[in-house]
Amino acid sequence: MKMLAKSFLVGIAALVVLPASSAFDINAINVKQVSFNDQNDPELDSDARDVKINAGGVNGSDCFVYTSQANYDLPSSTYSFDDFKIWETCGVFDGDSTDQLTNELLRGDNTGSEIRYVFADTSGDGSTTCFLEDAPPTGFSVELLSRPSGSNTDLTDTSLSGGARSSRRCDLSRDGTVVVFDTDDASLTDDDRANNQEHVVYTQDDGNSFIRLVPDEFYNATDGKESISGVVSGDGSYVAFHSNIIYPDASLTASETYLWRESDKNIHKVTNLKGKECNRTLMFDTLIGLYGIDKLIEQDLATELRLGNAGTQCNAFAAAGELSQTGTIDVKDNPASISDDGRFVAFTTNFESATLRGTLERPTPVSQRNLFLFDTKLGITWNITDEGESEGGMPVDEPKLEQFQCLTAPTSFGGGAIVANRTACSERNQIRQSCCWQRPFFLPVVTNRISGNGESIVYSSDLGPITDTGIQGDQEIVHYHVPTGIRTQITDTRNRDYDDFFPSISQMGDAVAWTSDFDYTTNEPITLTNQIFASKLIMGCSRDTTASNFEASPDVEVCCEFDNLNLDTAGKGKVKEVTFVLMGDPDTLKAHVAFSDVDSDSDEKWCAAYVEQVRNDVACSLAVPKESVVIVDDATDCNNWTKDQIEVTLLFSKNPIKKVSDMCTEIQLQYDDTNSKLWTSYLTKTLKLDNKPKLSE
Repeated sequence: MKMLAKSFLVGIAALVVLPASSAFDINAINVKQVSFNDQNDPELDSDARDVKINAGGVNGSDCFVYTSQANYDLPSSTYSFDDFKIWETCGVFDGDSTDQLTNELLRGDNTGSEIRYVFADTSGDGSTTCFLEDAPPTGFSVELLSRPSGSNTDLTDTSLSGGARSSRRCDLSRDGTVVVFDTDDASLTDDDRANNQEHVVYTQDDGNSFIRLVPDEFYNATDGKESISGVVSGDGSYVAFHSNIIYPDASLTASETYLWRESDKNIHKVTNLKGKECNRTLMFDTLIGLYGIDKLIEQDLATELRLGNAGTQCNAFAAAGELSQTGTIDVKDNPASISDDGRFVAFTTNFESATLRGTLERPTPVSQRNLFLFDTKLGITWNITDEGESEGGMPVDEPKLEQFQCLTAPTSFGGGAIVANRTACSERNQIRQSCCWQRPFFLPVVTNRISGNGESIVYSSDLGPITDTGIQGDQEIVHYHVPTGIRTQITDTRNRDYDDFFPSISQMGDAVAWTSDFDYTTNEPITLTNQIFASKLIMGCSRDTTASNFEASPDVEVCCEFDNLNLDTAGKGKVKEVTFVLMGDPDTLKAHVAFSDVDSDSDEKWCAAYVEQVRNDVACSLAVPKESVVIVDDATDCNNWTKDQIEVTLLFSKNPIKKVSDMCTEIQLQYDDTNSKLWTSYLTKTLKLDNKPKLSE
């Protein structure tokens, strides 16, 4: 079937993350509509959601797999409009002609049985799709579709248990060989789990066998100990999931994120939430310190039980930067995401989880759900989102919170009351920290997805009080480039009723899709009939016209690439050694590397990966070929590295792009300029102050 591809230009706010401040620039970016209302009867309101992106189109172009009620050109007498179906739309970015946009029905019910198909995922080339079949009254089964054969495999079948066992969301490896999903069907792994106990299972043989990801030594056949939300790497070698199992140094009350390795079936705990849980006793003691016990008694707050679960106080004190033991939102609400090689795992929580920050980056409060990125090779957890700070470098102050929150404060948020203005907020509520200028209720992140190459993350956010464009409760789509720290705002409705949410991203990070409450083609709300929209970002290097990825005005500035580089054409010049000194504790970082407790060579691999990342950052900062920045023979010997004294020596060598002398001059100038790319790149942002790169021959 063919239909018209609609497009428009929407304001895009591009945020470059700087050490001491943040700034937005408004540009223009092309956004196109992917899904549409029903074509047979436009008066029907069809809903679309849960989009994923593959490269299965013509010449590897982007296609979109999603759930929709629309029939498009299917006969309504055969396919029920009310039932959700799985569609694939291709040609979205190929132009505006009706001949270029195609829709293919991947799965739908034509039996009149009111079967719904939902929560699809797709392989990288689109040849394999997994999804859930909801067949009332038996529940959700997992299916796997292969193309072009059209063969469909039932990985699970709830009808066999009379609906007593069902499955939830599936995730498919990019190569299409592995499916992971949540299920309470104990028969798949032949265990004795309690009724309704969910676990993530793994299959790499089209459902002929299954592996429960929680190993037997940590498995507990009780209602309360589960694993959920599995996401799989590109070839199935790694799976990230959430669980509340009993595990060394795991929180006893909060779910943690784990990484499973197929080669040896070991698991590694990604998060470290223990000891950061919200503590009602601590909150009560803090209130006593602030107001005195007599005032608490006067206001009917005489015991800690009067605080409920103390979540309100935990969030307020975290936003104020007063306390760190204030976690209330663990990881389980939303799935993590994982890069194709398994190096990066992104997860969300309001438990403070960052283990390293840029040298010039001030700590930011973590009061609401934030986005964190765990580097399995380097043992670093970065905080990607930012709750901001006041002019004096302190956490967000009351005026900023009040301006952002009080005009649109809901009557309740997160299970607690919010009083919307100073006149109405009683003394008791002020003491309880439940007024709109005290308790934060913005959304730094809701859901996220990392690109297959691990270089981009897309997430939804209301941008919080640190921006001029954020609106409380208005979810917008944001793109984050991992190597350079560039943050790019994709959507900008500035209306809390017009959310953009559930984003997805392509393997290379240049295509982003999401579900929207707003129809950008008509500038009208579609809050009851959400549709899928997509953006194609121009990602390139503008700093050297000879770069193979040169773009004069890219949407996202990335590292320069140089194909077919001929080093024999390099100009004359002496090779220079340059020594960089970086912050961080080598022993702590190595201890956090995934599976470091079972891999005997993990220290050596960490050292090599660390030096290679510094090399990449320096080459990217200088916009030169990586081949012109060489690792010296003993650079990966990190035995002499100590805390905040990590010394990495690299060679600047001859190349056809830039003279060695110019590279030396520029790297020192960039060190002096705290807004330079050297200070915003992935690892060199941890350079040590007052230790200028040292040059020697």
